[in-house]
Amino acid sequence: MIRPTYETAEDLAREKAVVDRLRADGLQYDKLAPNALLDYAVSSDGEIVSFLEVKCFTCTSDTHERFTLDLHKFLHIHLIHASLGIPTGVLVTYSDRAMRVWLGQYRDGSVVMTGRTDRGDPHDISPKVMIPRGEFEELWRVEN
Repeated sequence: MIRPTYETAEDLAREKAVVDRLRADGLQYDKLAPNALLDYAVSSDGEIVSFLEVKCFTCTSDTHERFTLDLHKFLHIHLIHASLGIPTGVLVTYSDRAMRVWLGQYRDGSVVMTGRTDRGDPHDISPKVMIPRGEFEELWRVEN
């Protein structure tokens, strides 16, 4: 069964705006194929220096105490780090700030069965790694 794509054009536009802001660091951000487990390869002079998963939320950063990341993505991040030593992280934007965590060596998250229930998709419930908000570093604040 092919799962539906829930990512909207608006979601992709928010993600692109975040990445455009990151490009000020002089690095190249290449969007990976839709079937890739992560969103971006970040490179310098053609060499990949990191991978990045980007999540954009419309709620404030204090809405949830923990960020949930699909277990398969988490394991993929660890595999990249263990195999190649390439830093891989998650950048999360909220209505009030942007935050990032590097997960290649992260070992403290709990794993729970959880997920969205508002779409009626039973595959939304799956093993997720729960990462406390305090593990993230703030990159910038959004002024409203």
